Amino acid sequence: MSGFTIAVKRVYDPAEASDGQRYLVDRLWPRGIKRETLALDGWLKAAAPSRELRRWFGHDPGRWEEFKRRYFAELEQHPEAWRPLLEAARQGPVTLLYAAADRSITTPWHCASSCWNDCRPKPGKHRMSGTETRMHAWRWFFPAAALHAALVIPLSLQTATSHSSEMLTGFGLAVVAGYLLRNLPRRPLAGVFFLWLGARLAWLFVVPGLQTILQGLFAAAVAVIVVPRFVGPGRKWRNLSLAPLLALLVAVSVPLQLPWLAHQRLLEVMILLYAWLMAFMGGRLIAPAAAGARYHQGERLEARVQPALESWLVGLLAAAVIAAAIAPWSLVSALPIAATALLVAIRLYRWQLWRCRGRIDLWCLGWGYAWIAVGLMLLAAVPTLGLDFRTPLHGLTIGAMGTLTFNVMLRTAMQRGKVRPQADWLIPTGTLLITAAALLRLAIPVSVAQVAMVAGLSALCWSTAWLLLLVRVLIRPLESVG
Repeated sequence: MSGFTIAVKRVYDPAEASDGQRYLVDRLWPRGIKRETLALDGWLKAAAPSRELRRWFGHDPGRWEEFKRRYFAELEQHPEAWRPLLEAARQGPVTLLYAAADRSITTPWHCASSCWNDCRPKPGKHRMSGTETRMHAWRWFFPAAALHAALVIPLSLQTATSHSSEMLTGFGLAVVAGYLLRNLPRRPLAGVFFLWLGARLAWLFVVPGLQTILQGLFAAAVAVIVVPRFVGPGRKWRNLSLAPLLALLVAVSVPLQLPWLAHQRLLEVMILLYAWLMAFMGGRLIAPAAAGARYHQGERLEARVQPALESWLVGLLAAAVIAAAIAPWSLVSALPIAATALLVAIRLYRWQLWRCRGRIDLWCLGWGYAWIAVGLMLLAAVPTLGLDFRTPLHGLTIGAMGTLTFNVMLRTAMQRGKVRPQADWLIPTGTLLITAAALLRLAIPVSVAQVAMVAGLSALCWSTAWLLLLVRVLIRPLESVG
């Protein structure tokens, strides 16, 4: 299928932004390679040749054809080992990493070929109908999320809890669904999308019972499709932590629809789960992009994913979520939250994005990542300094979530149009507008006398950014930009 891009690269070659998702396909970890230098999305041990087959082959070129036949037979017996590569290739470029010293012996390439041929239509046969009707989920959810952000979120300003919950359960989960559902057959994708849309309409027309039911069905559908993708062999515990994180994220969205529950307790849990997701996924996006930019400048970025620091981030945020569920807005949760904010700032500093010359798109992503640290520090100040709980909510939702999702949504659309992100004016424009919206919302406690005017200006900046993105994604003049 011409839409698939599966490349092969040695582990000793530098990572580039064009690599896409990177998977190590080898039974053993390559010698002399540090884990943080590979920027891996997964280690698929079971997709590599068995130890017995490797010993029999012995890198003898005369046995190459028979080796391929036996290797294909192993792959056919264990399709679960290479199916993740097929799913990843449907989302975008995939690079398989191998540790062989000889560039002519590229065993993983035949793993990619096997995946390719498995889903390619055979000669003389029609393509499967399921293949023809598959669509990228972002084409449905991203425009809907942009419209929801531009129009519905400003309308929800009547109450702080309603505004925050709709931002998290409506807008936030639409972006998560668009990014992680990936490529689905049209009918299941339409079913999930209209569950989300129905829940939003039920909120708009104040039908709480129907909204809760539809939100629950939408959350269950997303969990069933997405969560299993993050569970499997060859994954580190940090990657495996995404499965319970996503399950909790969609599960907590359901009781947030119930008006009689104590929303402040659930809001802190929900916003911490989003901070966890943004800190993790943001790092996996920024690190390889920054490394690729530095590589093209003839430089090398040593600090990439930073696995040790990422492990601390995951552990501290998990502890903060548990503490917030037991004792919300208390010192018990404030301590791990403050520590997490410090680690996020350190991680961002070590990427040295200011050294990526001419990459304003990476600077904007880094700015969104910086908002995570700011928002978490404000969240930790609620019980310690008596700060109003709405202040950190605005920092994490409008500042961090708004900036990061705007950039990720636009980058995703641009990658499909084969446009370089650094060539587009909308990235810095939207980032500045969302930053202005966040700063204006944070200034409201100071400017009590002009609350309505400041909130109105904030909503105007926010809506303008998302309407610009909506026009760009719907009309899709991306092929002509840059």
